[in-house]
Amino acid sequence: METQCGDGAFSMDWTSIMVILRTILLFPGTQPVNPWLVGGTCSVATSGLSALMCNNATTTMSAADDYLTFSLNPTGTDLAATYNVTVSAGTITPTSASYGAATSFQLQAGSAGGGNVVVTITDADDPSCQFMVNIVDLGSCSSVMPGNFDLALTKAISSVPSPATVGSNVTYTLTVINQGDVDATNIAITDFIPTGLTLNDPDWTMLVILLF
Repeated sequence: METQCGDGAFSMDWTSIMVILRTILLFPGTQPVNPWLVGGTCSVATSGLSALMCNNATTTMSAADDYLTFSLNPTGTDLAATYNVTVSAGTITPTSASYGAATSFQLQAGSAGGGNVVVTITDADDPSCQFMVNIVDLGSCSSVMPGNFDLALTKAISSVPSPATVGSNVTYTLTVINQGDVDATNIAITDFIPTGLTLNDPDWTMLVILLF
């Protein structure tokens, strides 16, 4: 490019023009602005969190596999077509979604009852454009019943002489089985002696403990 200035002439290339334009766009106390970038700044304003609930994975008696589900529908300005999601603890599926519609997300098994987590929404085109939302733990949704003990007793002759005569010893074995899911303690057993027999060993003791 060439222009006249008084009696002389000078030339100016496009690089010089770009420098001048860039200088014009610099204002005191501000950061340099690139004049060649057109558009605004990405901003995620809301998460659109909804439908937070617990799922028991169809195992109503086990809390270990309970998980949280929820929906996100983030909104903002100058957004890309899609966004990514990460979680502060555990895992989340899916890991990306499109703006403009609510998308359902699921945390890992055991997340219900595992404590609060933070989900970070990140714009697909601008990693610095983020929004964080706290997912409040709703706790387990399984119907876990309190433990109990369930005792069963059997009595059987374990030793008898043949033929049995007066004064012979007959040995009975009593077995107690706990069919419950918690320990049973301080168990007392009352036994009735069959007719025609007398207790020969008042100091009998338990011989074996069976665990089930």
